[in-house]
This record gives sequence, C-alpha cells and structure tokens, in this order.
Amino acid sequence: MGRRAIGIYVPSGQPVRNHWPYASKADEYLHDWYCRAGAVVIATDMASRAYLSSDKSLILTGTGFLVDDILKSGAGVAVNQTITVARPGGQVRDQGEWLRVELDRPDFRPGRVYLLFLTPRGAWRPSVFLANPWITTEVIDGTVHASEDEALGVPDGQSYTVLGGRLDSLAAAFPCSTH
Repeated sequence: MGRRAIGIYVPSGQPVRNHWPYASKADEYLHDWYCRAGAVVIATDMASRAYLSSDKSLILTGTGFLVDDILKSGAGVAVNQTITVARPGGQVRDQGEWLRVELDRPDFRPGRVYLLFLTPRGAWRPSVFLANPWITTEVIDGTVHASEDEALGVPDGQSYTVLGGRLDSLAAAFPCSTH
C-alpha cells in the first residue's frame, strides 16, 4: 500500500527525496549550473581590471582568461581563445579617492586556473561573459576546489576530467530544455 503526493507514487515507509530524479543533491546542483551556463570551461587568469560604472553606482572587475579546456561547448568559446569574465566587486580610483567593493568570496588571481560556468553577456560583446559572482572555483593540479563546499555540486578535490564525465552523464540523462 502506498500514498500519492503531488502526482508521484511513493511506497509506504519510503522517504521522499527532495532531489528526485537526481541521484544526489550534488548532481541536482551541478546539472542546474550546467543548464544555466552557455559554456563550461577550464581557463587561466591572465589579468584583471576594475571599472566604475558611469553613474558611479557599481564596480565591476573584468578578468581576462585564456581557455584551456572545454567541458560544455557553446556560446562561441574555443580552446586558446581569450575571453573576459565580468563579476561585481573590485577597487577603483575616482577623483583621487579609492573606492572598493568586497564580496565574501576569493577574487581571481593572475596565473591561476579556474572552472567557469559562463553566461553570455550579450550579442554586442560576444567574448564577454558573466560567471557566478559568489563562488570562485580554482583548479589545482587537475582537481577542483570551490570557495564553498559543494556549492556547485562539485566535491572538493574531484578531478576536473571526472567532473566533465559527470556533466556529460547528467546532460544525457536530463536534457536542459526546462531551463
């Protein structure tokens, strides 16, 4: 004997998993980030520069990256291409005064390698992308290290090639058409 809830048959005595139909909450998070991204890449930070908006209400930092590998192709991104990622925050000098916006996440650092879930900024700037403004995910010796534990569904220290396989499996099992 079972019961029905929200149109899903649940056998009596079985817990309802809130990440259904995924095998884990981590898979659910990872697939959600994957579907929202125009591309997923491994890229090396080349340099950053902060900008103050014309109305002086926002500081953005543009970081130049060289794409090293692609885990999800799309958005016109290619290996060895230079792209710019814009994220809120940074420090600028305005009329002799330093202005700084700090977010509770590590900034990108030149020469380091990162996992980036890229969202195209617009057709007018095809090589400029947005990335998660709250989480910085560094790749060290081929393994992924997020600034927040499993925030993207990526366990700390997981190989990025294993991560690529997980992304491929999730994409095959759950098409992104619902996002």
